[in-house]
Amino acid sequence: PKSICGCSPRSGLLLALLTPLALKPDAERKRLWTLFLAISAVFCLISVWLGYISSFKIHSYCLMCIVSYAINFFLLLTCIVIRDRFGLKSFFRDLKADIAFLWRCRGLTMALLLPFLSVIALAYLTLPRYWVPQPLSLPENIRQGMTEMGHPWIGAANPELEIVEFTDYQCFQCWKMHRFLRYAVAQYPDKIRLVHVHYPMDHEVNPIVDAPFHVGSGILAAMAVYAMDQGKFWEMNDYLYYQWRLKRTIESEKAAEALDLNPRGLASANHNPYVMLRLLKLNIRYGMKLEILGTPSFLINGEVYQGTFPFHLIEELSRSGSKTSDRVQEQGAD
Repeated sequence: PKSICGCSPRSGLLLALLTPLALKPDAERKRLWTLFLAISAVFCLISVWLGYISSFKIHSYCLMCIVSYAINFFLLLTCIVIRDRFGLKSFFRDLKADIAFLWRCRGLTMALLLPFLSVIALAYLTLPRYWVPQPLSLPENIRQGMTEMGHPWIGAANPELEIVEFTDYQCFQCWKMHRFLRYAVAQYPDKIRLVHVHYPMDHEVNPIVDAPFHVGSGILAAMAVYAMDQGKFWEMNDYLYYQWRLKRTIESEKAAEALDLNPRGLASANHNPYVMLRLLKLNIRYGMKLEILGTPSFLINGEVYQGTFPFHLIEELSRSGSKTSDRVQEQGAD
């Protein structure tokens, strides 16, 4: 959604702007409350929909969003109580009367609504499109290589912190955490190493999944394994994450063209016995041995974190970096 948290501020502001109309003598103190009820009901439905997205699609919650939803339902309850207080019974008849009242006061109505509509239009034109996924790029100064087990890595050659990520290209949280870890590697290129392990939750390739789930993620993983053999894993990795979030589909021909790969080889990657053996043996079985049941999961310092990440480890690197910087400055002063 473009703005999950923006629902209540807009509904509250709209009702606040129209409230002066209800104070006009000819409003008889009962006009507009049915219209307010209709507006509040619409925003409550939007809140329910966005709550569904947060719970079942994004799998993440925001305190501001929850407060926003509560405000919407409070406004709805307030309108219901006031209508009952005025003895209004026929919703559609009263709604028609409210709209007619607004039309009679259209000059004042437009004067009140124009600033609101202008702010909404200005915000839409000027706010950055943060809801649109942005492609990642691999800085030239970031090292990359292969582990002894055959998994690609980027970051430090001799890391203070090695993070092994088990991911699925169709998993939203995997995409979100991968972006975070890429930024962490860029910030600490000589301290952090990020190792990538494919763990598609596709029942066609992953034995722990016994029902259709993330169908096709196994094919995406096979494409990445094929690209790795061509020396373009991280380019394909970034392409798959970005394109899946953007379009929810991947076309092998366009991927091959974008990364200068053999289109036939890429399209048939999931039918290539060598590619699928590496995907199953080096990646999926690795995760199964660690008893990983979902993505994203992480192996750090011999400990498995499933569905969570120890952010304090990054913070400790930050603090140690600050102390090192302070010591260097003190030595320079001496």
